[in-house]
Order: sequence, then structure tokens, then C-alpha cells
Amino acid sequence: MQLRFLCVLAIPLVACGGESGGNSTAALQNACEAQSNVPPDLCECVGEESRELSEVELEFVVASLKQDEAAAEAARGKLGITELTRAGMFFLTATQTCAERLSE
Repeated sequence: MQLRFLCVLAIPLVACGGESGGNSTAALQNACEAQSNVPPDLCECVGEESRELSEVELEFVVASLKQDEAAAEAARGKLGITELTRAGMFFLTATQTCAERLSE
């Protein structure tokens, strides 16, 4: 329940779009770019940051961004609490890291 709350916090930062399928860093970048309030260079950086995620963590993040509850639930079931927390917090931490990096 708490982890679902973390995901809800992350979703407004990158409001979901119905972009391309797949669970790659490109799919994550596309989902990020599909929403209007995140600049493309920040989305590109977030895509690069997602390389630190496991395949299943990335699957969860992309599904959450796309508001695909079935896919998010399927991925959630494959993740332990540590991985789920990391995936749930990913956009909060990645967007902050990227914003700092891009402002330098």
C-alpha cells in the first residue's frame, strides 16, 4: 500500500502518455516526452538514468507512467520490497538528479 502511494507521487512528475511499447530506456524516454511539462533534455537524461534499473524495475516504471495497471501489477508481483521501492522512487530521484545536472 505504501509503495503504491510512492508511485502515485511519481506519476504527476511525468504525466503519462500512450507512447510506444516495450520496456527499454527509449520507451521510458518516449513516455516522459509524451507529457507536456517535462523538457525533452530532462526526459533524455531520465532515460539515461534508467540504465541503473533492472529489466523488471524498468517494466514497472514504464507501465506506471503509461497508467497501465495490469502491466504495473504484473511487474509489481515480480519485485521484492527493495526493488519496488527503488522503482517507485525512480522518477523522484532521477528528475532531481537530471535537473541538477542540466542546470550546471
